[in-house]
Amino acid sequence: MKILLLVPQPFYQERGTPIATRMLVRALCGAGHSVDMLTYNPGNDIAIEGLRIFRTGSLPFVKSIPIGFSFGKLLYDVLLFFKTVSMLWKGSYDVLHAGEESIFFTLFIPRGKRVIVYDMDSSMPDQLLEKWSFLRVVAPVMYGFERLAIRRSDVVLPVCDAL
Repeated sequence: MKILLLVPQPFYQERGTPIATRMLVRALCGAGHSVDMLTYNPGNDIAIEGLRIFRTGSLPFVKSIPIGFSFGKLLYDVLLFFKTVSMLWKGSYDVLHAGEESIFFTLFIPRGKRVIVYDMDSSMPDQLLEKWSFLRVVAPVMYGFERLAIRRSDVVLPVCDAL
């Protein structure tokens, strides 16, 4: 299968999610799948047979991308969204494997015949509400978008039973 893997982090860096993503890619490519990974511009390329890494444009004023939500990450997500649309337009992918917040892109792009896999690391609304309590006024909307993204996915891979 031809897989477009959306990775909304700097890849590769020695930290949690990028390490797990590297393991996922090794397993997918080892099983004979072709993986096009789309990730943020910062990071280091790694060589895995069957993997091609594509990156967003650079944001020179964003010096680092911390773990969790940040303004810089949000800006890179905008670039990731538009590059995703471009790659889906040009390529014929069997699977769109979306990590974390990139699943929300699927709400705004044509589904086509591809399978949508949601790699769910956490509840985005829970994370945002823990950090910024003023968002409680829009919590029902945030949870609604999360439920919609889950329903639209063919497969959801939660990191734990609580999700």
